[in-house]
Amino acid sequence: MGSDPARVALKLANDARLVGGVGATVAFFADNAGLDAAAQAGMAGAAEQACRETFPLRSSEDSTVDVLVEHLEDSIQVILEHHGQPLPTAGLETFLVPGAEPVQGMSGLNLLASFDRVQYTTEGGASRMTLVKFLRR
Repeated sequence: MGSDPARVALKLANDARLVGGVGATVAFFADNAGLDAAAQAGMAGAAEQACRETFPLRSSEDSTVDVLVEHLEDSIQVILEHHGQPLPTAGLETFLVPGAEPVQGMSGLNLLASFDRVQYTTEGGASRMTLVKFLRR
């Protein structure tokens, strides 16, 4: 991959089978960045699980989970955004309350096993989680 940033934007409708496309995209970007097979699989699996856990938080069955996967010069970023319940996605509540069990399936520590940074913001009715994997040169 060249030095130019690359990105793929996905809009996931109300069909969890589409989550596999997110995992494949993340694995592809990780492979192109030179990450080993274990890192690729970990990132893909964590991104897929985060998507699955975001579906129930949407405002309606018709709303989407928007996913942006970006390969930047120094990192790979996976951004998940939804409109609906302003709740932490994919176990982020475990960062907010020490010792808390995840409300859903994935804990914040599971995310950090595959990604280096996890950020969560809400703005204008949209909840956004950003997963960042820094690339070592």
